[in-house]
Amino acid sequence: MKINKKGLSTLAGILIAVIALLVIANVATVYYFYAKNKEVKISQVTPELVNNERIKEVATTTLEDNILGENEIAVDWQLNSRPKVTLKEFLPQTMLSQSSTNGLSDDYLNNTEYGGAVYLGKIKNGLFEGKDLYRIEISEMGMTYYRVIKDEDKIIVLNNYSASTDGYFKGLFSENNKIKIINLEPPLEISIPNFDLKLIKSPDSSEPWLTAKEADLKPLFKFGDWQVYKYSLEGCFIVKAEDGTDRRYYYNFLQPYIETIENAGNKYYSSPAIKGISWNNGSISTDKYSVAKRSCFAGCYNYMDIEQKDLVKAGTFNGQPIYELKNASYKAEDSDQSFLEITYSEFDKTKVSYEEFLKSHPVVFWQDPFGDYITLRNTKFDSFAMAECGKPVIYLYPEKTTDVKVEVAPSGGFTKTEPVYNNGWVVKAEPNGNLYNYANKQIYPYLFWEGKAYNYQMPNSGFVVKKEEVKKFLEEKLAKLGLIKKEYDEFIDFWAPKMQEKPYYFITFVPQEEFDKIAPLSVNPKPDTIIRVFMDFQGLDNFVRVPEQKIVTPERNGFTVVEWGGALHN
Repeated sequence: MKINKKGLSTLAGILIAVIALLVIANVATVYYFYAKNKEVKISQVTPELVNNERIKEVATTTLEDNILGENEIAVDWQLNSRPKVTLKEFLPQTMLSQSSTNGLSDDYLNNTEYGGAVYLGKIKNGLFEGKDLYRIEISEMGMTYYRVIKDEDKIIVLNNYSASTDGYFKGLFSENNKIKIINLEPPLEISIPNFDLKLIKSPDSSEPWLTAKEADLKPLFKFGDWQVYKYSLEGCFIVKAEDGTDRRYYYNFLQPYIETIENAGNKYYSSPAIKGISWNNGSISTDKYSVAKRSCFAGCYNYMDIEQKDLVKAGTFNGQPIYELKNASYKAEDSDQSFLEITYSEFDKTKVSYEEFLKSHPVVFWQDPFGDYITLRNTKFDSFAMAECGKPVIYLYPEKTTDVKVEVAPSGGFTKTEPVYNNGWVVKAEPNGNLYNYANKQIYPYLFWEGKAYNYQMPNSGFVVKKEEVKKFLEEKLAKLGLIKKEYDEFIDFWAPKMQEKPYYFITFVPQEEFDKIAPLSVNPKPDTIIRVFMDFQGLDNFVRVPEQKIVTPERNGFTVVEWGGALHN
């Protein structure tokens, strides 16, 4: 058989193509086994890909099982495709009696306002492929969430996305500590259209601290498929995660959460304020200006309803104009005093005169890209009546005279301590409660601190009490919470007068394990008993029905430490 030059050339081309295909196939096979053996994970994808290409799209590729690690799952989100159901409908019958024993009341079991299960979608890969993912909600510390997989009559709680099951659900669910959902979270950074500014995701919002009502959210703009909202009630920017829960965002140069406090291996975020405003006269300010919402437990930004005509440019910060009041006598519409007089009245006036106060740029403003003004307050004047912002006190009752070191770390830092903190208090504690402070050689009945804390929302369960019955109510509940008469008398003397303006008061107590997160307490030597009581309340014009809070009375055994305090919202 003869093969001419043209045929030979054609055959050679075919052979080259076949060889190329074999090489590609081998490379693909090598990549397949490399990916399979090395478990190439979504977490190894660059931040640019995570931010610009939604991870859920990556997870739908044909090599999904090879891209995802063994404990990484993707979800086919189907939020709102099924109605929310009560816990009585959701929990298997075998769990209902046990949950009631754990303290889950009929309000929680039968009413979707206080509890329930929300269908989120189906799991797309792995051991639980095809199973349903739900979010269980309990109206306790704000809204407490549990992400769970329902597998017939078995419920698996995903601990990486859930509150502790030590309460109502103790002993009910199987627990998984490894699974991670790779397509739940919105981007870390969001660019604002037409502005050289970005919104940065709060580092502490892996678990939402609020779920705002849709009616309170104002749509601002879209970043890819993600809708950005303004939540005016708290001065926050919100983006919904794929399961419908909220994530907070801040301006990249005005972040309330940019410093961290390390305590006992945990990380907490504080509000350090900004520093370095350039004034019009060319000087650079050495004062710090707080950017957070003014509250004992701060929210996001402190916005003020003010118009441009009432302001004048005072300087710049990071290239952004900074304004202050054109007229020091400026009054809000509903006030008899000027804004600056009110601010000055909240400050310890023995430190500086009003005239000196006005000269020190006590309050300035920044206009955000949406035309609203954020208030920035000079921190040397920004006490905002902090003496009434909590007043936590700590009692020590060792069984014998003992040298004790006490440390507390409110996540937003201290505003006042008595005696001086000095990286902790070192005292000689007597069994009767007297404390000899070695630093100043003085005797104290208790240790006192004031401070700020973040990651907090008022619990929704509690009690509604007539103002005339507040004192009697506190005596009863504080005793049940473990306080003795001396302690609850001092508590009532401080707090009861603050609950007399409204006809009714909603009163609640922050669970100790939650308060431990926002203000960790360390005592050495280790006590046998620690009782921390932290109250929050809100005045009401009318009686309302709320889920009753479960109170467990602790036993006071051995070396006992007791702390009480509360929150006031300005």
